[in-house]
Amino acid sequence: MTSSTTDLDGSVNILHLELLRECTTATFSFWGLPPQVTERTCGIIIDAAFKAPFLMYELLAFSAHRLYILHGRRAAAADSTEASQQRAALYHDTSVRLQTQALTMVNGLAKPEIDEPQNKVGLFFFASMLGFHTFSETLSFRLAPNDGFDVLLTRFLRYQALHRGVRAVSQGAYLIGSADIRRMLEEGDVLNKAVGTGPECDTVKDLVKRCGENGLLSAVDCDALRHSLDLVQWGIDAGRQGNMVRTTWMALSWQLVVQPEVAVMLAERSPPALVMLAHYAVLLHWSHEIWMVGDAGKLWIELIGEFVDERWKEYMVWPLQEARTSRPTVEHIRSTDHAM
Repeated sequence: MTSSTTDLDGSVNILHLELLRECTTATFSFWGLPPQVTERTCGIIIDAAFKAPFLMYELLAFSAHRLYILHGRRAAAADSTEASQQRAALYHDTSVRLQTQALTMVNGLAKPEIDEPQNKVGLFFFASMLGFHTFSETLSFRLAPNDGFDVLLTRFLRYQALHRGVRAVSQGAYLIGSADIRRMLEEGDVLNKAVGTGPECDTVKDLVKRCGENGLLSAVDCDALRHSLDLVQWGIDAGRQGNMVRTTWMALSWQLVVQPEVAVMLAERSPPALVMLAHYAVLLHWSHEIWMVGDAGKLWIELIGEFVDERWKEYMVWPLQEARTSRPTVEHIRSTDHAM
């Protein structure tokens, strides 16, 4: 492309139009929802973006990030060309610049502007998209040769703290009475109350119970881990039943609905919390076909397996068993032969 199509000086250019088309046709496919639901949701968000320019910039940034991920995978292939590498670099730079502009616009909003209904709706979607954008960056992060799980976990916790800010913004959007946003928040509340019934997380639940009884975990921490495991099991159960939409939904939302104590335990590298995270990573692994996930779940499981010491290895058996299947199919996921 010539410089006239790549300069991001605030004016619209062909690259922007490409990203807008990408946004309306492919970017939101990460939800894994039926096409008609994705199309409707996308329409709601884009309508809001035309009233809140900062949201439009973030949507275009997210679309550019998706293209960077896809072209980056091609560029990493053994038979990649210089053109594919340049294309990946173009989308990456574009994504960063558009997101920077979006953040600058949001930070420049005065209090009266924030209280305007169209901006409250825009901020609700902006916080959500920024969170998913950052999560995708976390999932696609590649460790340097001397890095290990510590580096990856630190990035994940930094991302989680940012994305949980959605709740504060969401409350304001809820209060303005938007039926569409209210419906989305109510659907999110369903996840928060989800409880699975399958056996895959039972060994970790037993571990949490014993740690509570012997004083290694507080009652509050035990409750937080049990809740997190219930959510993970719900996602596993959905996969077993062939409902990969729900599995993916949980894989991409779990970090938003777990209790705050979970992040504290992960930051402390608490072994029960780490093996719980490995079970969550199975949901990511099962969702590998989603563009923003890829092989992240497999990588996380393997790194956690290397990180925990011998006394915790028995609780890693099932996640590591799942990670050995590089590209799990729906048939594999629905099979109970490989369940604990």
